[in-house]
Amino acid sequence: MSLENSTVGFQAKNVSYTECTMSICAFRNLSLTLVALMSIYSHGQDPWPLERQDRYGTARALSGPAQSDLTTPWISNRLGGNFPVSHGPSIRADGVGFFGNWAANLVYKFNTATGAILGSFQALNFVACTPAIGPSGMAIVSTDNPNGKVFGIDTQIMDFNWFKQTGYVGGSPNIGPEGDTIFGTGGGSIYRLASVTGAQIWNQNGYGPTNGTIVFSRNDNEVIVSQGNFVTSLDWSDGSHNWSTNLGSRAGRPAVAPNGTIIVGSLASTIYALHPDTGAVLWTWATLDSNIAAAAFSPDGTVAYVPSNDHRLYAMRVSDGARLWSYTTSLWIEHGGVVDALGRIYVHNKAGDLYCISPSGNLIWSVRLNGEARGPLTIGPDATLYVGYSGSTSGLAVIRQLGIPLAPTNLTMEKGSILSGGLNQVLVSDNDRVVFGKGFITNAQERPIRAIFSTVTPLKPVSQINVRVESRADLAGVSRWLELWNFSMSRWDQIATSSEGLADSVLAANVVNAGSYADSGGQIRLRVSWKETGPVARSNWQTSVDFVHFAVAPVFVP
Repeated sequence: MSLENSTVGFQAKNVSYTECTMSICAFRNLSLTLVALMSIYSHGQDPWPLERQDRYGTARALSGPAQSDLTTPWISNRLGGNFPVSHGPSIRADGVGFFGNWAANLVYKFNTATGAILGSFQALNFVACTPAIGPSGMAIVSTDNPNGKVFGIDTQIMDFNWFKQTGYVGGSPNIGPEGDTIFGTGGGSIYRLASVTGAQIWNQNGYGPTNGTIVFSRNDNEVIVSQGNFVTSLDWSDGSHNWSTNLGSRAGRPAVAPNGTIIVGSLASTIYALHPDTGAVLWTWATLDSNIAAAAFSPDGTVAYVPSNDHRLYAMRVSDGARLWSYTTSLWIEHGGVVDALGRIYVHNKAGDLYCISPSGNLIWSVRLNGEARGPLTIGPDATLYVGYSGSTSGLAVIRQLGIPLAPTNLTMEKGSILSGGLNQVLVSDNDRVVFGKGFITNAQERPIRAIFSTVTPLKPVSQINVRVESRADLAGVSRWLELWNFSMSRWDQIATSSEGLADSVLAANVVNAGSYADSGGQIRLRVSWKETGPVARSNWQTSVDFVHFAVAPVFVP
């Protein structure tokens, strides 16, 4: 048994899929629960409308769960028909997402809460981008082929309203402040088009191949393009040239920090910070291999997280280029990571290893997918990760970090009695309570009230169990204990204890490596017990429980 008060390191183990099957009824209940979780963390705006969340390439979630609610990661869905998926999806405020795959050449519309496919569009070539969510229900999608096209897709009918043949597009289409789309091509052309009609607003030719998604300056007056060996600034209004900085080797994918500084790597193993007005080099940092992936930024915008082909993730202070830390992964990192609302960083490397790293550079957890990274990640408002990969299996892995909420389904008394209420009174935190009275004890160590709450999880085997109990006593001097039944050892294991006061208070515990606390049928048993641990005003005291809650995360199955 292992307890945690905050998230700790976790390494996945391979387990059999046969233990992860669930009934149709259980799956429907799970789907409804995931829909409810998504609604809790949605705040009315598109949480991830573009490849790097916003047009600047910040790659950071706008909101997310509290750290105490997060669990070990687990896969709820694998999408894309076992064809390679390079890029994470875009996600609308209504929980609908869009992603594409290779070989089958499809753009999918899907429900991010359940994984249900809501429609698809046949693009005829590899879809190697994150669809950009534009105005009027449009999604702008590019394809990867010398004969590739950019499409304006009506997401209501999942068919194109317009298309433009462009050849290979570097990165993903971006959307400007007025709703127009911009992208660059492998042939050195840069286009600004009206997203709704596809009408060309301007086009500039004669540049080097575009590398990565074009991003905007923080004042929205310029667009920043990595093309060939150069990082170039063009005027957003008409495409006129502002400046170019020659990095001396292929420029990596750019990102713009909240203070306006441009962070970009290069094939020649150097990270650069450029001034947004002039392109002047503000600082550099030498690495041990090339740095092509785009940076992501900390919640306060002061730190850039830059992946490198030298296997490392670098935390660089934006203001002066100081390396705050680096974390070494198992293989090179070719694609940008993402940052959640708590500041945790996620990267996926060539070996297929997915890492969650703390803001201080420590490993929180890592898991291995059965395929390498092919493009950037997406993170949803509920901290769900959407990871494209290709290998022995391929597709889009939907990786949850919230447990499935479970209500208790049974209440029995091991000691003491129910004075009023019952199981229904603990299903919601609403001050409607079950009240327990003391039972007869034979020694001073025995706890005179012992209630057992049971539930059943549809997802097995179990990795983590979170438990919350909200209760109060009718006098001071009482303490409470939480214990889980260990089915492997046939014993109760204590997971938490605290004093209990006259006002409602919550006692919670997060238990990792929790496989022994669920039986083969998914049953979980929680014992809550009470005892005087200090002077009490009378012997016939009572305690009452307002809310009992379980949240369960299954084992990660790659």
